[in-house]
Amino acid sequence: MKYMLIFCLLLQRKYKFDAKIMKEVNAAAMNHCLDEVPNLPALNISYDGRVEWNPTKSMDATIHQFRSAVLSANVRIIKQILKDLHNLAPGQIERLIALLINRTSVEPTKEALMTAICIGSRPLVEFILSLFMEYPGEERNGCRKSKSFPVHMTPLMLACICNNFAIVQCLLLRKHYMQLPHRPDCHCDECLRSAHCMENSIILLDTYRAISSESFLWLACTDPLLAAFNLAVDLQVCEEMEKEHKVAYRNLRHNVMTFAVKIAEQCWTTEEIHVLLSRKVGSPLADCELRFPRIQLALKAHMKPFLSLLGIQATIEGHWHGMWTDSGKFKCQDLSRKFRHFICYPILALLHAISAGSYIETFKYPLARYMSRLASYILFLTILIFIRYFGRTGEQSSERSLVNSNLRLILESYVYLYVYGMAVIHYIEFASKGFMTFYNVWWRWFDLILIWLFSGSFFCFIMTAATIHQDGLKQLHRRHWVYYDFSIIYDIYFGTASIMALWRLLYYFQLQRNIGSTVVSTMRKNFIKKLELIYSNLFYKIYFKL
Repeated sequence: MKYMLIFCLLLQRKYKFDAKIMKEVNAAAMNHCLDEVPNLPALNISYDGRVEWNPTKSMDATIHQFRSAVLSANVRIIKQILKDLHNLAPGQIERLIALLINRTSVEPTKEALMTAICIGSRPLVEFILSLFMEYPGEERNGCRKSKSFPVHMTPLMLACICNNFAIVQCLLLRKHYMQLPHRPDCHCDECLRSAHCMENSIILLDTYRAISSESFLWLACTDPLLAAFNLAVDLQVCEEMEKEHKVAYRNLRHNVMTFAVKIAEQCWTTEEIHVLLSRKVGSPLADCELRFPRIQLALKAHMKPFLSLLGIQATIEGHWHGMWTDSGKFKCQDLSRKFRHFICYPILALLHAISAGSYIETFKYPLARYMSRLASYILFLTILIFIRYFGRTGEQSSERSLVNSNLRLILESYVYLYVYGMAVIHYIEFASKGFMTFYNVWWRWFDLILIWLFSGSFFCFIMTAATIHQDGLKQLHRRHWVYYDFSIIYDIYFGTASIMALWRLLYYFQLQRNIGSTVVSTMRKNFIKKLELIYSNLFYKIYFKL
């Protein structure tokens, strides 16, 4: 009996059955357990409140005898049956008898049920549930006139808070349910009508205590990992808005993160972790094309313990390297790969794009794409520095025209085409993820400002050419230029954008394990002044070389 129930729970944890299928499996397991109860030896094999039955009577006969004794107020038989449960103290038996024989209303019976749940005895709970035949539906409600239990506390909520898997399973099989709470930041009509008071805050806290328990997440959710991610986000909102119970919500969120870690620890092989992380249910449409959509959900939920697991880290590292599983072992091979994707990336990227991914399949590896993207950005910065350094200096300082050679025109065109590609990627991600999600990180705003500056410089570039074509003043000493001349505004926009583009290079450095840690440690060792001096000299050469 015991091992059959444990096997059923492990099946549910391992393969996450559908709710309907899981209920049928649980019911079959329970029927098998109940059939085997009379033949159990007199050994102490109880667990989680599951106690031994009287080996001389079957379960159905015992429940019928208990129900008949309660209806006839036969205290002797009731006491004998309760004593056979072995885990009830004399004081608990007396209290239960006083509540059970009081049939004037359903309230004493409901309080007896809640007391049995607190005791943790599933057989006792099943005995008392048989007394609700005269009161259909009342077994799912809380006690209205009890001094021990609040009105909003239902049997399922109490069982989940006690984290008793056996009793929670029993109540779920009897169609018990809980209303999912509304978050404190909800603005629906129901939440707007209800007043924010201490009573509602306690109800909300107790509800989250119940649905945050492992028993509820394992048994009542078809996808426990997704439920843990969503619940972690809700608890974070509650922690920020419910200041009175901030510590309680923080502890609940810690428990949910620990629960997610336990799920990942059930995976023994890499293939099982891949199945766990590649599920697309619950992920936004923009993330469904990713290899592991659940990683994005974990990042949004700030599930650091889950993401820091060795198995999860190994899976992400394997996906990052792709088929380059031997990366870092052979220096010559790594050097050749970097040479291909750094130096030859324009040709390789063109072949990959023309063949629709049939050729140069290494671009399917995230590490290879990162190398090529870094190489393209370094080329972009090199062209920016070349344009600024060999700009309108010396004898060319009096030229209003921005295009003094075909080479300058080609380089300017490449810069704006690159920025146009950045803008397209920026818009596609913004349209797929939404405003709040996309701009929730600071570097999106940095890229937006960078694109805006280059767009302004492109507009001034076009307007300068149009103005020179109109007035014919291609060369004019700068003392005669008006302060709102498009050529001057172009220098301001383009120079500022070039400086920000250099700052953006630090983002790529921080992605490298060695360089990124060096940057952080440098900032921590009070080298900010030296860093500012280096950048000021560099920016002076770029910005003021007019």
